[in-house]
Amino acid sequence: MLDPKISYAIAKRCNEIYLKSLYQEKKIDSVILRFFNVYGEKQDERMVIPRFIEQAKNGNPITVYGNGKQTRDFTYIDDVVYSIIQLASVSWWAEIFNISHESETTIKDLAEMIIDLTQSSSNLSYVETTTNRYDFEVGRRYGNSWKLESVTGYKPKTTLEEGLRRILK
Repeated sequence: MLDPKISYAIAKRCNEIYLKSLYQEKKIDSVILRFFNVYGEKQDERMVIPRFIEQAKNGNPITVYGNGKQTRDFTYIDDVVYSIIQLASVSWWAEIFNISHESETTIKDLAEMIIDLTQSSSNLSYVETTTNRYDFEVGRRYGNSWKLESVTGYKPKTTLEEGLRRILK
């Protein structure tokens, strides 16, 4: 469902609408890509996966905001790049494509997986967040790449565990 609540999401949706209008008015083609929680090597340490890995490697508590039941659809960077390359070879008219693994993982399960893969002694530490965070926090984020697959014959396939193993090498 498209119901953006924060300025970042609203700006993204406005850009999609703008690109579609450019096609309708001036026949300017574009491809609109919606990425779902891209992760990989050398990712900014403020993001959840590198933060959890760093905490686990140091034996520190893994800080989970809220109850850890919020879900994300993590998509490995190699799958994202390959998807972009596939779509770049085709001319579109402001079409929207999701690039997602189509696998929902709770933040709690992610933290436990990282603890297991790093063989860490870390525990989970649930941290209350400010009330206003819940005004824009997404409880569930899950994508569907059916359109990507129907056009290119490809959909992201790297499992979260496999992607985490690659990062940890």
